[in-house]
Amino acid sequence: MRPSWRLLGLGLAATGWGCTPHATQAQLRATAAREFNCPADNLRYRTLDERSRWVAGCGKSATFREQCGREGAEGCSWERQPDPGDP
Repeated sequence: MRPSWRLLGLGLAATGWGCTPHATQAQLRATAAREFNCPADNLRYRTLDERSRWVAGCGKSATFREQCGREGAEGCSWERQPDPGDP
């Protein structure tokens, strides 16, 4: 009976592999709307890579990068990246 318990344990551990928390589109929408002081319905989005999005609206644009802490999905958020032209 021991081998079946080990297999069960391995199977349960494997279900968690490859699962990483991600910030949501709703979080990005709220963050960008607040940063730009712009209604969320006026924002446009473009995916740059798995963790980066370009957002534009109300005459402003910026890149936002997903940041995740160790707390799981609740620890993920979008952070505005500095403009390369900023000092």
